[in-house]
Amino acid sequence: AVTDFIKTSLGPFGRDKLVVDKHGLLWATSNGFTIFRRIEVQHPMAGLLLGAALFTHKEMGDGAKSVIIYAGEILKHCESLLKLGLHPSILVEGVNEAIDKSLSILSELAENVNLEDKEILEKIVMQTFPAKFSEEERRHLAKLVVEAALKVAEKKNGRYYFDFKRVEVKKAPGGSILDSQLVEGLAFLKEIPNIHMPKRLENVKIAVLEDELRLKTRGRTRDQEHSLIIEGPEGLKIPKRVKTEILGEMVERLVRTGAKVILVEKGVDDLVLEHLARLGILVIRRFSTYEMENVALAVGARLVSIDFLSEQDLGEAKLVEERIIGERPWWFIEGCKNARCVTILVRGGLEQALNEAEQAVSDGLRVLSSLFKNPRVLPGGGAVEAELAVRLKKWSREFKGKEQLVIERFANALEAVPYLLAENAGMDSLSCLVELRSRHVKGEKRAGIEAFNRRIEDMFKAEVYEVLPIKEQIFHTVREFVTLILRVDGFIMGRKLTKPEYYRKKREKGMAPEKLREIKRDYGIDWV
Repeated sequence: AVTDFIKTSLGPFGRDKLVVDKHGLLWATSNGFTIFRRIEVQHPMAGLLLGAALFTHKEMGDGAKSVIIYAGEILKHCESLLKLGLHPSILVEGVNEAIDKSLSILSELAENVNLEDKEILEKIVMQTFPAKFSEEERRHLAKLVVEAALKVAEKKNGRYYFDFKRVEVKKAPGGSILDSQLVEGLAFLKEIPNIHMPKRLENVKIAVLEDELRLKTRGRTRDQEHSLIIEGPEGLKIPKRVKTEILGEMVERLVRTGAKVILVEKGVDDLVLEHLARLGILVIRRFSTYEMENVALAVGARLVSIDFLSEQDLGEAKLVEERIIGERPWWFIEGCKNARCVTILVRGGLEQALNEAEQAVSDGLRVLSSLFKNPRVLPGGGAVEAELAVRLKKWSREFKGKEQLVIERFANALEAVPYLLAENAGMDSLSCLVELRSRHVKGEKRAGIEAFNRRIEDMFKAEVYEVLPIKEQIFHTVREFVTLILRVDGFIMGRKLTKPEYYRKKREKGMAPEKLREIKRDYGIDWV
């Protein structure tokens, strides 16, 4: 059912699915990762398949729908062989033989890519974007992704290393997708805590502080004792005076370091904000731990608490500035000490389009990360599947056992991809498949479905590519899932408690978390 559901979403002209998640939110998308992440399935085998597809997409940036379709079609053909009396162990052996042969053919078909050629990289990234975006929008986003990757990538011993986590992707509602921009530094949505603080600073030193710049309302820290004994009416002034003295020491410590911009993970006391504003020091507060680590890495600072801050812990940036985007204040830190941290600011007027663009950019970065590890590409448009089908059918005749049948059915399963690409593009799918077989038998290894022009042609000439590492990962994932399913002949569901039974057990054992986990483990409760 999952395979049939996703078939019509394959390819650049795949149709969208309207997904309503468990929170009642609507998602209209053809992106496999978004669809599979939002839907819930009851059958355990379907859950395993979705998990395998999501893992592939998270790791490689693409391939979720391919995993679903490959696995579904292969299992469908294996089911027909099981009905003919073939043993599951023979099916497993045949599938393993077919995938091993497919991987060797993929390596043979792949061509090297020059990672300094921006045009080819942009073409590869554009193919991960949905066709709902215009040609101009897809080209603009692809250009941003490639520029970001090349700025972050490091070249060592003749090889490029690209960590896509160094590129932050942020959404800024408003404008159009063409207004999306690349920031050579960091950008984050924060309001200034004091209107008297500067909104533009150049060539500044930056302190990145964890925790908070205020006194805790209860308890004590290692350096601050908050317990006071008050004797008489005059003693009521002591807490305020002590608080002012402690906060004053914090301000003096910050000023001595020479920092002009202070980024604080949590809150800042109003008294500290007032003092720093008078001194012309900018404070930006309330960041996530991930953001703080990224900022510290970008500006070359150390993430420390106020108690251990020194001048050596400061970072540097050429520009810190507030800009209004979509009527909201965004802060930009540019010209960072570590130039290998950038931000892609995605714009869009419609929330659905904005979410789709953000996911597309994130996928494009992951695809480039996979390509940088092994810069080789394959012809797209179903050309690989058609070539594999022809070669596997010919190779299967070398087997004298029943594995021959399995390999032939495996080859037939792969032909579902070009068939679906042609069908979703509005072409005569059966005629296209027959013509594609004929061309590959004649030796046209790169012939595939060019969906935009609705014809069959050389995919490298049409500049339609697939990344070799992603294709290899798809086959590895499919192998693990299919062999797992073929070895299963049944499953057992543990008894689940009804809600009244669950509440009775909870009252009997108490509310301790470890007890609740014990109930969940013993009775298979999935809604605790």
